[in-house]
Amino acid sequence: MQWNLLRGAGVARAKIPSGTTYTYIVFMTLKEINLGITAEDVRQTGGDRLFPLDIYTHTKSGRVRITDAQLLMSIFELLGSGAADTSSIDFLVHENLTVASGSVTTTANYTTGTISILDEDGNAITSFTEDGDNTGISGLGAYDGTVVRVDYDTPDATGITSYALHVNDLPLYFELTQSSNYIEPSDNSLRSFQVLIYRLRMVGNLEFTFRHGEFSAPVLEAEILDPGRSDEEVVRYKFGTLPAGL
Repeated sequence: MQWNLLRGAGVARAKIPSGTTYTYIVFMTLKEINLGITAEDVRQTGGDRLFPLDIYTHTKSGRVRITDAQLLMSIFELLGSGAADTSSIDFLVHENLTVASGSVTTTANYTTGTISILDEDGNAITSFTEDGDNTGISGLGAYDGTVVRVDYDTPDATGITSYALHVNDLPLYFELTQSSNYIEPSDNSLRSFQVLIYRLRMVGNLEFTFRHGEFSAPVLEAEILDPGRSDEEVVRYKFGTLPAGL
């Protein structure tokens, strides 16, 4: 038997329906992928029913849990969000400003009613007035000469890409190919290990864990479904040597 040491989780590519054809999207650069296949057995017993006369596999199912190394935004389409929206939308920003003559002027326009102000000790300032020009904030005479932190929503962000998920959105069925490469010890050739899963569907939503001072890695989970193939194939594992030059 040949032994191979697999290195790296590789990338995940989905095949999703698009009208009368299909679209392929690389939706994750993998940091970690956990693939589990479960075989459900049915036991035929007789007599005292203590010992089965026969055991056969009734169904095969599984789950895929993927941790991403970076966020590729096309993943939201697998959740059923549809195409990205590029129209204007508010973004939360913050800046440190020095109070002069009882007022400050924000760099960007603020959305009325969204301002939060903290003094230099981190305490909330609740008494202030939004000026009509959507950049001026007055009523801060007690803080003249000090620096305050201003948090506010602004409509001035550009290059907008946003995805909206709704209560009645349905996650897409998709085919998944997970691909990772390894070096064959016997001849130092570059080879590839791939897992092809014919039919999956997202379970729940996309997970994010944010920790201070650390990068966030989005996680998703999908359920492996019966693709309905005549050969009853659910998952295929592939090893091979890549073409020269790749």
